Amino acid sequence: MDLAAFTTVIAFIALFSPGGQASAAALFLSAAGFEALSITFGNLALDPPVPDFRYDEVLHVVPPERGPDRKGVPPWLATLSPITELLSRVVRAIAVLGPTEARLLAARMDNNATAINRQAANYRDAVRILEMAASALPGAASEAALAIEESGALPPDKRVQETLAAVKRKGVPADARELWMRSNLPEESLARLEAVMREVRLPLPPFTASLREAMQALLRATDAIVARTPSVVGDDEGWVAPGEAPR
Repeated sequence: MDLAAFTTVIAFIALFSPGGQASAAALFLSAAGFEALSITFGNLALDPPVPDFRYDEVLHVVPPERGPDRKGVPPWLATLSPITELLSRVVRAIAVLGPTEARLLAARMDNNATAINRQAANYRDAVRILEMAASALPGAASEAALAIEESGALPPDKRVQETLAAVKRKGVPADARELWMRSNLPEESLARLEAVMREVRLPLPPFTASLREAMQALLRATDAIVARTPSVVGDDEGWVAPGEAPR
C-alpha cells in the first residue's frame, strides 16, 4: 500500500501545480489500481471456500471498460497507463477464482458432471487471464520506472514528505477529493488510502523502486496461484461431461 499512498501524494502535488489537473487525474487512476490490487491480495483465502450451490451460474472474467483519454498527460506519466490496465485485469481475474472454486466444490459434492466441467473450465480461463496480465507487468513497470527516472519529473522527496505530513494532520484536500469523485473512482478507495496515508511511516521508499518491487511481488503471488490450479481443478482438467463436445 506504500505505492498507492505515494502515488496519491504525487497526485495531490500535481493537482496544485499549474495545469496539473490531467496529471492528477491520471495519478489518481493509478493509485486506485494499486489500492485495489492490495485489497484483492489481502482478501485471498488460504482455506478452501464454503461450497456455493449456484454452480449452474458461471462467473466469467469481464474485461474492464477502456480507460479514460490521457490527453494532456505528460509522456512519462502515460507509461503508467498500461500498468493500470493490466492491474484491472489481474484484480478481475482473481475476483472470479474464489467464487468459481466454491461452485466447483459444490458441483463435485452433488456429482453434477456438467457443472463440474464448466466451473473447472472457467477457473482455468480466469487463471490464464491472470497469468498473462501478471507476466506482462514487470516489463511494463520497468519501462515506466525508466521513463519516470529519465524525466526527472517526480517532485523532490522533501516535498513528498511535507505533503504526506500535511495529509496526516488535515486529511485529503477538498479539491483532491472533488477531482477523485469527478474521475468516477470509488469513494471507499479514497477513504482507505487516506487511512493508509495517516498510518504510513516516513520516509517513503523511492517510487520507482517500489513500483518494480510491487510488480515482481505480484508475479510471485500469481505463480503460487498457477501452481495451485491443478489441485483445484483436479481430475476435471480436460474432462468432458456426457453429451458435451470436447473442449
